[in-house]
Amino acid sequence: MPVADRTADPMPTVLAPLHLRLFALLFDYAVIVAGVKLVEQVLLGDHWDLRPAAPAIGWHALTTPWQAAMLALLLVRDAPGGSVGKWLTGLAVRRAGDPARAPGLGARLLRNASLVLLPVDVWLVFRDRFGRRLGERWAGTVLVQHPHPRDLFQRAMGLGVLFLGFILSALLITSWNLHRSAAFQTAYAVAAQDAALAQQVGQPVKVDRAPELELRFPGLASRLSDLAPPPGAAQAPGQAALGTAATISTAASAAATFDATGPRGKAKLRVELALVPGTATEPPRWQVARTQVLDALGGPLTQKDAPKPK
Repeated sequence: MPVADRTADPMPTVLAPLHLRLFALLFDYAVIVAGVKLVEQVLLGDHWDLRPAAPAIGWHALTTPWQAAMLALLLVRDAPGGSVGKWLTGLAVRRAGDPARAPGLGARLLRNASLVLLPVDVWLVFRDRFGRRLGERWAGTVLVQHPHPRDLFQRAMGLGVLFLGFILSALLITSWNLHRSAAFQTAYAVAAQDAALAQQVGQPVKVDRAPELELRFPGLASRLSDLAPPPGAAQAPGQAALGTAATISTAASAAATFDATGPRGKAKLRVELALVPGTATEPPRWQVARTQVLDALGGPLTQKDAPKPK
């Protein structure tokens, strides 16, 4: 649908189709969420597993800093001249009275201010003959198909590179955070000095620093110091001693399985941890609850039967 008839333009200005507008918004949202989540993971810091976030309740679930950051980025996504989603779908923001010209920075920011009223905006897109949202009416802008968009292959390649970058970044940050966790550092120190593992594979023992790590925080309390100590329980056979003074929290646990290599072969060591809640004088920490040597495939070690007397 032509917005204006300008004989100087080689191509008529055409309104953006509704399905492309939807795709552009979804692309922008996905990029913003992925970017904010990556930054959140980078800023976790060392021993992040000893200070897990308390679950948000009520209106607090809508006012977390990261959700506020996502909303802010969604509102300013057109500040550079256009968003990533618009570039990928071949759309452009133009002045409603002169579609050949791009609006100023103020208008590009104002057009997204009405996204906080998303149901109203969606309704107006179908009611307005130019498909404008409330914010676009305020800013005097209209969303059109770019007269000279990038080649479709280039845009597809850009989309692939963008999300591949997010995936690779997430993998690297996840591995980095694993090594920054207090659970990993505690379990690795135990694995490197475990006598049963050294007896199985021989000395020196080489322990892989990329274990399978499980962290479980069921029934998370608002503060680690609020976690109730468990009732006394009998120690399982083969379980490492915890000490009578330790109070272990049943609300949080961890398990790490390491691959180990030595002169006699390969084996695995499973280290199970329990969280000791913090007190007025000591911070929370991970305590070893059990260690178990496994074969190279992760199964229990089999012992040979004693030779029968002749």
